[in-house]
Amino acid sequence: MKHLVKIFLDYDRPTLILKPEWIRARFERFCRTTHKSLMGQTFQDFEIMVVCGIRNRDLTRTFEWPEKCRPVYDEGREWITSLSDDFVALTRIDSDDLMRDDAMDAIHAECNGKHGSVSYYVFRDCLAWDMNNGYIVRFYRKAPPFVTQVFPRSIFQDWPDFTAINVQAHGKLGGNRSDCVELPAGRIMVVKHEENISDIRRDRQPVRFSQAEIDALAAGGKLLTRDPHEMATILRRFGVTP
Repeated sequence: MKHLVKIFLDYDRPTLILKPEWIRARFERFCRTTHKSLMGQTFQDFEIMVVCGIRNRDLTRTFEWPEKCRPVYDEGREWITSLSDDFVALTRIDSDDLMRDDAMDAIHAECNGKHGSVSYYVFRDCLAWDMNNGYIVRFYRKAPPFVTQVFPRSIFQDWPDFTAINVQAHGKLGGNRSDCVELPAGRIMVVKHEENISDIRRDRQPVRFSQAEIDALAAGGKLLTRDPHEMATILRRFGVTP
C-alpha cells in the first residue's frame, strides 16, 4: 500500500486571490512546523503531495521543497494515476497544522490490510494551539479535514471516480460517515495564528479572548493548559518548539 500525505499550500480559488507574500510566508511556516512534524513521525513510509495552484506556479516552482515533498499542479492526477500499488492511502492535513509523533503509526496500524472498495479513517478528537491567545485546548469536530481514505487501484487510476470521492469539502470527505473509523485522540493539533486561511477567506480578524472567556473554557473542560512549560512539553511531541 502506497501512503501519501496530501497538503494544500496555494490552491486556486475563484473568490480568493492569495498574495505572493502570503504564499511565501505559508511555505516558510510549513517548512518549520508542519514538515518538521511529519519528519518526526515514527512511521516514515510515506510521501508528501503538496497541492499548488496554477495561478502562482512560477513562484512556488522556485521554492526549495524539503524532504519527501512533491509539489503538484494538477491535483496530483499524473502521479496518482501512474501508481501501480494495489491500494493508496491518502491522508489529509492542513499546511499549518501538526501531527503528534505517533499519528502516522496510528493511521498505518488501523488501515493496513483492512480495505474494502474505499475505506475511511478520521482524527476527530484533536487539540488546538491558539497562538493568538496563548493556550492549548481540546478540539473536537465530527467531520474534520483530517481524514485518511484508502483507495483500491481500480478507483485511484480512474480519475473521475477518484476525484468524485476525494476532492470534497471538509464535511463531505468522509468523517461523518457511519462506517468511518475513528482514530486515537490527541494526535492532530490545529494551529490558530494571524494568517489562518479561514480568517482570510471570511475577511475577519483573529479572535482575542478576554480572561473571562478563557476561564469559561477552563470551566468547561476544554482548556488543556496555558502554562508555557507544559505547552512546550506537549508541542515537542508534535515536532515544534514555541
